[in-house]
Amino acid sequence: MILKFRKKIPSIISGSCIFMIMFSVYADQKILDVKNRAELVYSAKKLGLAKFLNSDPLNVDKKYLNGLDGYRVLVSDGERLKNYCFYKPEVVYNKYWDRVQAKRVLLTTLQFAGMRVSMKAIAAYSKELNFSSEQYQTVVEKLVGGYCSKNISLISNDELKKYFLELYDTDENKFELPSIEGNPLFPEALNGLDIRENILNREFLYTVKLFRAFCSWGNAVENLRLLVPLVKNPIIMAWLIRMINNQSVVWDEKSEIAVAKEQDSDFHVTCRQLICRKSSDHVFKETLPRPIGESSIQDDFDRVYCNDFQDAEFTYVNQSETIKKWIDEQSFDEHYLMSSQFVALISKVPDFIIWSKDFVSAKTALKAGMDSYIDRWVKSQSDRFSSDIFYEEPLAIERVADVYYLEPYANSLKIVYDVNLGEFDQNTNMLGKIKLNFNISVEHNFLVEFRAKWAEVAEEDSEKKEYYLAQFIKHIEGSVDKTRDKFKLPIWNKGLVKIIGNALIDHLMESKSSYFTIRKKGFDNLDIELRYGTFALKYLHYKYQTGSGLVESNY
Repeated sequence: MILKFRKKIPSIISGSCIFMIMFSVYADQKILDVKNRAELVYSAKKLGLAKFLNSDPLNVDKKYLNGLDGYRVLVSDGERLKNYCFYKPEVVYNKYWDRVQAKRVLLTTLQFAGMRVSMKAIAAYSKELNFSSEQYQTVVEKLVGGYCSKNISLISNDELKKYFLELYDTDENKFELPSIEGNPLFPEALNGLDIRENILNREFLYTVKLFRAFCSWGNAVENLRLLVPLVKNPIIMAWLIRMINNQSVVWDEKSEIAVAKEQDSDFHVTCRQLICRKSSDHVFKETLPRPIGESSIQDDFDRVYCNDFQDAEFTYVNQSETIKKWIDEQSFDEHYLMSSQFVALISKVPDFIIWSKDFVSAKTALKAGMDSYIDRWVKSQSDRFSSDIFYEEPLAIERVADVYYLEPYANSLKIVYDVNLGEFDQNTNMLGKIKLNFNISVEHNFLVEFRAKWAEVAEEDSEKKEYYLAQFIKHIEGSVDKTRDKFKLPIWNKGLVKIIGNALIDHLMESKSSYFTIRKKGFDNLDIELRYGTFALKYLHYKYQTGSGLVESNY
């Protein structure tokens, strides 16, 4: 048996893995550095998109790859905000009223952005659903008259209705609805989850509910009304705060990376007492109340979100009966579907749960990507490989790239390896593989001391680094060897312990958690995860059978 140990650079593959990545986005995304706000570091080079673009048989337009990258950046920024809140960052204003006004600015901006996006989307959906002008006018009058608070500060209901009506009859509304039409990165089966008209109707319904949530807010910071699920959503709020901070995610063709760059934005609201109005960036910055120890507008609002909105709840005390009724009518899942529809509207990537007509269709959506890729791979490889291809290929244990699972703020260390045999196994990273975990037990104080000492060693001092590496390996080799002895058919030799040691040191040094800087008694379990590919499993099964005398070996 030949074992290869190499750090694998993953590739993004079409339909299957892309869709699965997007569906399980919180599980495998690259978390953004809280201190590095200027650059949202989700790199196409790191994920091998350029390689995929050049090698995949599909002729993929770069706009689709850029769109996918932008979507991942959007969600990753939300995860960055969520993890930032884990550390309970404080925000202290000189006056109570200043804090109230800062919250009002953020909420009013959300209301403004939400109404604008949802109104443009409703107009676009109305055209797609072939509403006549009269039908659209009836819809607008019922929405504004039935849902909008009389206390909206930004704009009067009459002006709001006028703008709403104009969106249908003018060219101003060129709003792009979420779609995968013509996009080869998504499996064709997703378009068959339901007929298009039903999908449009469901998206339209949730967009109307979004408009109701935004328009019904009455300018009271202590009563969020129907904004609660939207205000709690870190993806939406991270996007909003970035817009307020004059940042927009753009694609840098030269470096092939999605970055947040300074860009003029009209997401600026100034509040004086209870009256809020759209304003210029200059006036906004001059009038915005700032906390004690201010750093940046983005950091200020991040802290406000963490302290005042992340755990927001619906208010029933002194609540209007109409709002109470709307709150009670909403099911638990509707809160999430509303939020996901808003993310779809700003990212242009549909929510496939909303697309699904029932539970069975939702399961089909989850499987569609993998099925699509496997079908395409089998067709392209059927003439090339025989059924016994994996017996002629080397078994490889390959480290999965950090971007797929690393959580820099976690109070634990984890390394993931793929056990592959042949091209089929190598083309899928983690997904669709059989998982096996074992733990390495290491004293916590040793990790804290080792981290501090390793950081002091100069990069070029290889002799000292080898010395410390040897010390680290001594602490883990016993656990690794004991685990290996439990395998009926061990898949690694003694060389793996050094590779695991190097990988754990990398993660220990890259960790942004304060957990590894604080001494405490006890041991930490370092998680080693093996993901077995289909061909690798079949090969190991064959080796086990022949070794046990169950099958006569032909070799």
